[in-house]
Amino acid sequence: SCITGIDVTIDGKPVSHDGLSLTLHGTTHKIGAMGDLTEVFWFQRHTAALHMRTAAPLSPGPHDMKLLMHVNIPYHAERPYPQVAQCQKRVTLVSKDL
Repeated sequence: SCITGIDVTIDGKPVSHDGLSLTLHGTTHKIGAMGDLTEVFWFQRHTAALHMRTAAPLSPGPHDMKLLMHVNIPYHAERPYPQVAQCQKRVTLVSKDL
């Protein structure tokens, strides 16, 4: 796989890799298993859903989220070409009771 890892922090606290999974084309994959996927393709315009399980429930309201996606660009067969993509957003969690 070109994805070698994903790191997520919420309000500066890391989310355990055990609590992360990614759904591509209707199939959910644990983040730790992403490096072994060779038959699943994720093109730029295809959407994916990142699922996070946190140690404690998040309270409703604003939260700062940061995602680092570690990728290995496959164009160099002789040597790895690692890159890190970063996304940072402030999101608002609303209660299910609303």
